[in-house]
Amino acid sequence: MALKSWLQAARAPAQINIALPLILGQLLACQQAWVCRWDFALLLVLYGLAMQLYIVFWNDWADRDADAHNPHPTIFSGGSRVLTDGLLAPRELFIAGAGAAVAVLALGYIFTRYLDRPWTLLLFAAGTFLLWAYSIPPLRLNYRFGGELLQALGVGLLLPHIGYYVQANTFADATYMLPFFLHQLAIAIAFTLPDRDADKNTDKCTLATWIGTKHAAEFAVFLGVLAQFILFITHPKDFAVLNLPSLPLLCSFFLLPKLTPSNKTALAQNTAHKFLLAFVALTIARGVFYILAIYLHDDLQ
Repeated sequence: MALKSWLQAARAPAQINIALPLILGQLLACQQAWVCRWDFALLLVLYGLAMQLYIVFWNDWADRDADAHNPHPTIFSGGSRVLTDGLLAPRELFIAGAGAAVAVLALGYIFTRYLDRPWTLLLFAAGTFLLWAYSIPPLRLNYRFGGELLQALGVGLLLPHIGYYVQANTFADATYMLPFFLHQLAIAIAFTLPDRDADKNTDKCTLATWIGTKHAAEFAVFLGVLAQFILFITHPKDFAVLNLPSLPLLCSFFLLPKLTPSNKTALAQNTAHKFLLAFVALTIARGVFYILAIYLHDDLQ
């Protein structure tokens, strides 16, 4: 039972938020800098696993009160439920998260001290700080407003740069990173949409609690349009392939009118909730399709 509880707390699906940005950075390094070290890639897998455990354990610990007020968790949000269901103690989860943070910094030290990547420890430490600022007092910006931006900075900028830097020993071209950051900001906003009511009840300040689900979703779509526009302006010759994220973007646009229930009946609210989950999935797909487009393009400049 204890092992099952820890596996539940680890939230395996959350690894996609860590692995894909690291893969993006390494893909860009392989295609632009012509370097690809598999030993470094394997070490980054370990870093991604340690970072995931640090994030999900401490985030669950910090959000335990809000999660207790959320009776309808989804695969995208609402925590692992190990604390709300009494499967693990808060102290256990906190200590495990601290251990994962130590592992992250230890890997950063190895890269910096022994593998000729002098900025790695600082980059890894920056990632641990972003989570601390996101969830842990006194900053706790996901309650004060700005949590989505912090998440996008970590997933959309820091992690891809880490992947690129570890492989190439230099930093990546911003013209490919900025559109990905905007897609990740849209994803961070979309993640909060199913939790709007629970977040409002616990005074958690997100864009959705501030301007409403529909307007927050519209802003997420706008960010996707802006990301693709930047790609078109900066890389017009490559846009035929790089336009791949526009497919889920277009689908999410057509879902916008269906995200709010037409009336207060249970059927209408349930239908709107299903469309909302589909919108979140399509927003996530934009980030995935962006990485796929980079992979399919064999001549990035």
